[in-house]
Amino acid sequence: MKQKIIYIIVTLIVICILVANYFYTDSQKDYYLECNYVTNTFNYNEKLTFRFLEGTLFRYQRDEIIEPEDLEKEYEKYEKKKEEAPNYAYFDYNIRNDGKKIYVTTKIEAFHTIDFYNDYIKELDITFDDSIDSIKKELESKNYTCKIMRK
Repeated sequence: MKQKIIYIIVTLIVICILVANYFYTDSQKDYYLECNYVTNTFNYNEKLTFRFLEGTLFRYQRDEIIEPEDLEKEYEKYEKKKEEAPNYAYFDYNIRNDGKKIYVTTKIEAFHTIDFYNDYIKELDITFDDSIDSIKKELESKNYTCKIMRK
């Protein structure tokens, strides 16, 4: 009888540990908002990714793919933007030309550069303090297709 009680207690403890571990691991996942803007008219595609940690915006990334008629002229325009871009530790701006398309990636560690991020993103009518749901709603009103994911 004592042995059955010990087995039951040990089993309950193991179950409690497994349940607690599940909820702890689940709460450690990051939320991502991924929004795409695709247009065939201008041969331009854009993907915005917002990474949230515990409900606070941490990182923003913008990936652009441009397929211009005058590749060299357009590439020079983006190179000039890169030269004029600020040199912050929490900001990264990269351009790549594969001969047919221009790939531009902008990364901002928004949590560390709130004012810079707010200034950069103001054209989309969103700010650092906006929630993932309000950003999604605002961008979808501007013809972006958005989805929220957990990783």
